[in-house]
Amino acid sequence: IFFGTVTVVTELHADTTPELHRTFFGVQKWMYQWAKGLTTLWGRGLFNIFQGALAYVGSGTMGFGMLLGVYMIVMGVVYIYLHWRSPGGSTLQNDYIRIDS
Repeated sequence: IFFGTVTVVTELHADTTPELHRTFFGVQKWMYQWAKGLTTLWGRGLFNIFQGALAYVGSGTMGFGMLLGVYMIVMGVVYIYLHWRSPGGSTLQNDYIRIDS
């Protein structure tokens, strides 16, 4: 549950969920200071692969957890691919998540 909550909070964006983003902005800012790797594409990719592996291993044979785990692993690989493909490299776009100090 903890990793799922971390994922939800880090993926909140002001354009898609403005009220939730305002509510959890302080928590999101703290998470980005505490876990800087989540601000990079490769860091998010590794986190998703880790979560997907946990879901895959923790699920029964051909259960929903297995399918969810495979999906998360694939999304992690996509994040890492986007990191290597993007000209800027490691950081997300400047307007993706803006946290002003």
